Amino acid sequence: MAPNSANCAGAVRDLTDVGSYPGSSSPYGTFDQGGNVYEWDERIGAGGMSRTLRGAGYIGDVYELESSTLTEGGPSAEAEVFGFRVVNLPEPRASLLAMAGLLWALHRRER
Repeated sequence: MAPNSANCAGAVRDLTDVGSYPGSSSPYGTFDQGGNVYEWDERIGAGGMSRTLRGAGYIGDVYELESSTLTEGGPSAEAEVFGFRVVNLPEPRASLLAMAGLLWALHRRER
């Protein structure tokens, strides 16, 4: 697939498999962050907890891929274009944790 592409705006008209857009990594090196299905996002706002959607489903418009775009919705609005993301993050190396601790200690000492 072409760089900077995603399954949205009716391009495929159905769900695609994870990894279908290998030329479109995020700045963090992750894939499939936008398009395919909207993702539920729980935000705490002035009125308390509310559910919104992000990411533009395969039927969503291209502008909905922007991280600043929130669409109202949640589990009560059942449809195949809503979902959630499961992320597996590797544990940080012990050396990185030690370095972070050292930097924190030095920062505290300078105060």
